[in-house]
Amino acid sequence: MDGAVATVVATMRTGARNRLIRRTGGLLVAALLLGAPSAIPPRSGGVGGAAWQVSPASAAGTDPALALSAAQAFRASSGVAAVQVNGSFNFEDVLQFSFPAGVVVYQGTRFARFEMSGAVVSGSASFLADGLSAAELDTLLGLGTAAPAPAALLQLQPSRALIALPPEFSAGAASVLVYAVLENTAFLSNTVACAIPGS
Repeated sequence: MDGAVATVVATMRTGARNRLIRRTGGLLVAALLLGAPSAIPPRSGGVGGAAWQVSPASAAGTDPALALSAAQAFRASSGVAAVQVNGSFNFEDVLQFSFPAGVVVYQGTRFARFEMSGAVVSGSASFLADGLSAAELDTLLGLGTAAPAPAALLQLQPSRALIALPPEFSAGAASVLVYAVLENTAFLSNTVACAIPGS
């Protein structure tokens, strides 16, 4: 990663980063980090055109309504592996009330957690071998260490997120979900699958 890109990524990981993502969609940063803009897949469609049935985690009051429709993994011209996630995140409440929320990608027992605060954490958890439940989220939030570059949350919109994966993720199947914690209650979206391509 050259100095300009490293500076941009570091800036994104400050408190001002959330405002930048909301106002600009993070497209400039995505282009710098991932390479050519053509590497970013179109907004519609999932892996192989497949779509998933979704059910909101909750839609009452200020509870976050989290539902994913598709996830598509791709490898940019720069070699960075990334995932585009489509769905309904309802993160306006998250931004207003500042409760923990983000995106989790896991492959076997390996995971990367992309927090709205700007932190990206990676590690391993044996319980991920059979998926992630709401009861396990609190444990997962306490695991891992700072993920190496180029891991980043590049873009976050009400219906779309774009993330760059840490280098330890290999080609093959992976799972994606979004989460939020409100008043000590964990909310998870449905989990969707994607296939990370090889280099």
